[in-house]
Amino acid sequence: MPTKKNLSENEKKLIFKYKDEKLPMAQIIRLTGKSKSTIHRIWAQKEVKPPASRPGRPPLLKGRLLKMVIKKSKGERITCRKIIGELNLNVSHDTVSRALRKNDERSWDKMKPSPHLTEEKKKIRFQWATDRIFWKEEWEKVIFSDEKKFNLDGPDGLNYYWHDKSLPVKTFSKRQCGGGSVMVWAAFTAQGTLHLEFIEGTMTSGSYKKLMERIIVPFVLNSDENFIYQQDNASVHVNGEMRGFFEGKGVPVLDWPSCSPDLNPMENLWGWIVQKVYDQCISYRSKKDLKNAILDTWRNIPLNLLKKYYVSMQKRCHGIIKSLGERINY
Repeated sequence: MPTKKNLSENEKKLIFKYKDEKLPMAQIIRLTGKSKSTIHRIWAQKEVKPPASRPGRPPLLKGRLLKMVIKKSKGERITCRKIIGELNLNVSHDTVSRALRKNDERSWDKMKPSPHLTEEKKKIRFQWATDRIFWKEEWEKVIFSDEKKFNLDGPDGLNYYWHDKSLPVKTFSKRQCGGGSVMVWAAFTAQGTLHLEFIEGTMTSGSYKKLMERIIVPFVLNSDENFIYQQDNASVHVNGEMRGFFEGKGVPVLDWPSCSPDLNPMENLWGWIVQKVYDQCISYRSKKDLKNAILDTWRNIPLNLLKKYYVSMQKRCHGIIKSLGERINY
């Protein structure tokens, strides 16, 4: 006579969950992969008993030693091997890693790439923030802008999700070079989005000038507000030709510190757009489909989101001053 296979606690809980939801027996069988007799047997149990505790080797890191490991991991980035070396521990890398993973205040994060900040650049950032620390209404006169590339297959690192084990595992396709991409330039104000433009080919001073002539120049000159235009320090933005162009057209440009994406709220808006465009890890078959998704998202940006970004500018300046020009978490 075949022996009955013991079900895991999660499998039992799942069967009870489907019973509470009053799902038909046929659907429960399909979802769990268990037979009708097995499901009836589990239902007959009055409660799901916790698994019996199994004796095992006591943890190597506990008490004072564990506190030392947790304390050593605080603050600056540090690796498990460095912790072992500095505390002269007689344990493995995996032992320290497990202890840190169990701590709710610690996570193993990938370092994000960012432009290098020299001491001179930090001083410039510090002075820039100091000069604008009392700005409030002034920020609402700034037009923020930036460029971004969107891949048909989505950005790297956006395909993680919490998986419900009762459902099939999600997959996504990944083509060579992201399946193709589109380059986008966009700008917004405190009153709403201004414009989104798809850039064909490489942006040059000539193409950037034409873009400014069509969008920024008429917007600034035809407005009753004293708008000032923000752009990063890409060479096609700040070369002599473009400086002369803005001066000749009477468009004021905000002085901007180098290597400072953390000061530009357009970066935050890009992040919001990316989440919407690639929701559910979606990929696109054509550039046309991707462009339509980007445009639809752009048209539905809530005004209160943009207002929040403008309010954050004074906090960003405070953060730069407090960190003496170092990068801030924005």
